[in-house]
Amino acid sequence: MATASALVMTSTSTSSTIAKHGCKDRCGNVSIPYPFGIGSSNCYYDKTFEISCAGDSPNNSYPKIGKSYKVLQITLDYVRIDGWAPPNCYNNESGMGQWDYAKTFDDSLTNERPFTFSNTHNKLTAVGCDIFAYIPSKDSQNYSTGCASLCGNETMASNSSSSSSCFGRNGCCQTSIPKGLKNFELLIQSINTNNRSWIHNPCSYAFLVDNEYSGFESIHQGIHFFF
Repeated sequence: MATASALVMTSTSTSSTIAKHGCKDRCGNVSIPYPFGIGSSNCYYDKTFEISCAGDSPNNSYPKIGKSYKVLQITLDYVRIDGWAPPNCYNNESGMGQWDYAKTFDDSLTNERPFTFSNTHNKLTAVGCDIFAYIPSKDSQNYSTGCASLCGNETMASNSSSSSSCFGRNGCCQTSIPKGLKNFELLIQSINTNNRSWIHNPCSYAFLVDNEYSGFESIHQGIHFFF
């Protein structure tokens, strides 16, 4: 499921509030301040700050960074982009959860650029019944952050679509992420499996999302995340 994740990319470079002289300063309704830029290499600091302007008309254009990420906002402190939340769904044949990897995160967006996932603007969020979602540590022996999403009954997650918050026992949980995160792996484990009903809630989601994410209904509207 495609979503709009607010990936706050924090940059180590000094930014200005305007584009360089003679360079395009907007794409669609998004301002493009230097060191980011569009077009000529003179308009951006280096290739890591290059922005492309996509769309079939001026009224339908939008900025992109990396291979395919739609940029929603660029400020002096962060870049806000579209992302996604691939589902982890129960497979009746294998008896295990299975990720939909139709779209995966492009590590070059952070590994090859001076960006990190903002720990002040993003949260690790999980939606689903009786699951523990986490980012494993580099040694794979522990986890660096994680949260448990529980349901009071087998239909709570689906019935809570109008919920305005994630508090752990309503089929949604949130927690902070480590500072300086440049790439990560998201894992989901089932807990309390004796009581879980895969028939009513076969899919779970884990994703990074901005702090404005308020609950289940946003997963269908799109979530945003920040660098």
